[in-house]
Amino acid sequence: MAGNNRKKGSSQKKTNQKNNAKSSAKKRVKKTAPKTKKTPVHKKRQRVAKKMPAPKGSYKVFTVLIFLFFTIYLCGYIWVFLNRPSIPVEQVTYGSIENASSLKGLIVREEYVVTSDRTGMPVYNFSENEKVPKGETICIIRDEETSAVIEQKIDNIDKDILKGLQKRSDLSVFQEDVSRVENNISQLISTYNGKFMSENIMDIASLKNQIASEMNQRTEIWLTENIEGISNLSEEKNQYQQQLADSISTIKAEKSGLISFQIDGQEDVLTPENLDMIEQKQVSTQITPKYLSKTGAVEQNEVMFKIVTNNKWYIVSYLPPEVVSGWEEGQTKYLYATINEEEKRFTMSIDSLSINEKEARVVFSATQDILSVIGLRNISFRIQSTSLEGIKIPNNAIIEKTVLKIPINCIIQNAGEQGVYKIVNGKTEFIPLQLIRYSAVEGFGYVVQDFSNLKVGDMVSQGTEQQDGSYAIGENAGSYTINDVETMKGVFVGNSSIAKFTAITVIGQNEEYTIVNPGSSSYELQAYDIIVSDAKNIGENQTLY
Repeated sequence: MAGNNRKKGSSQKKTNQKNNAKSSAKKRVKKTAPKTKKTPVHKKRQRVAKKMPAPKGSYKVFTVLIFLFFTIYLCGYIWVFLNRPSIPVEQVTYGSIENASSLKGLIVREEYVVTSDRTGMPVYNFSENEKVPKGETICIIRDEETSAVIEQKIDNIDKDILKGLQKRSDLSVFQEDVSRVENNISQLISTYNGKFMSENIMDIASLKNQIASEMNQRTEIWLTENIEGISNLSEEKNQYQQQLADSISTIKAEKSGLISFQIDGQEDVLTPENLDMIEQKQVSTQITPKYLSKTGAVEQNEVMFKIVTNNKWYIVSYLPPEVVSGWEEGQTKYLYATINEEEKRFTMSIDSLSINEKEARVVFSATQDILSVIGLRNISFRIQSTSLEGIKIPNNAIIEKTVLKIPINCIIQNAGEQGVYKIVNGKTEFIPLQLIRYSAVEGFGYVVQDFSNLKVGDMVSQGTEQQDGSYAIGENAGSYTINDVETMKGVFVGNSSIAKFTAITVIGQNEEYTIVNPGSSSYELQAYDIIVSDAKNIGENQTLY
């Protein structure tokens, strides 16, 4: 029984397992069948979603716009960068220069100009730089049209007279005198032949003049005889000679001296009598002489030449005070200059010397080498050839500024800044200052004049000195009106990329560089500072880079 029951149970269990398996299979069939039908529909919906182009197209347009924006911005920045003003800078260091005292002067001579008294063609008897005695005929001025006709008539008369006299020369009572003159002419020719054979032709003009003189003497001897026909010709010749004299002017030297055809128009202005009246701007002005032609026609009252009447000449110059340190009137100085590409040394005496804070006025004089400067008015020269050392900067970096001179008791510290309290309509306003120099010894600070903030005529408050040496404004503070200005030389320093004017103290200078005193404070130029190479290319507080 029990065995039967186990069989039944086992059989029933198997039956149940089969039924469960079938049921599971049916369930799996039921679950998968709908999925196979729905899958195509689901895939079709996904494909429709993927084909929507709108979001992807908008992203591309946005990306392109952003790219174009940055491209245009970058191109604009590059264009501005490439076209920005070129402001070259350099770092200053210690250096030295030779011939530091390269200076300028104005030459003054004792001279006078000569003008033409008529229109015509001048014929000169003297050349450039020749010595002319007083009363000597320097030139004649001919009326070409009139004188040429008269001279031709005189020449024809001379020929007629000569022919008539030669026909009866053997009957003349002055035959011996005539023969003597002709022998002199022959001897002159023989004497000069030897000179010409040795290729010395410098005496041709002298021979010509001597022969002409002998021939004129012979003619005068012949004319002494009262011969009918010839006397009439002689009278006619005298009449023409008088007419010729009326058509010719003679220019003679009023004073002896050296003749020169180099004229600058300042001969009557820059004279030894006016030395004390010559100003610095005249010394700085470039004057170019004009060389007058000796072969061209002249008009009435036209300048023809000048005569330098004294070997003594002068140089007027304005020099830095440090250059003339230790100088005295009467001392001898050697001035070096390049004249016509030749180095010259002039021995000069100090005629007069006057010195102030900004400059020294010196008048040099010399009695030699007048021919070297007879045509010059401006001269560049050097006084010493010693080496000067200091901070070396290019001359183009230097600029002059007008600065205000402010008492140090008016310069107040406020919130870490130096400035002044400006009084406007009874109220005070703090104005920050960018000092370029501060001297407790002098008792002044210096600042570049800024018409928008602080200028001459403004009123500022006076402070009271504190224990730490600074100044503060009290209740009953006094006032000070700014009325003192100075001109200072300086450079633009750009250590912080902003151009800042900094004053300098010049030791010496040549044509290209200046040596300045190295500063000991933050207000002064120091070694290894960055400066603008050319001060004309920048302004105050301008950005360098």
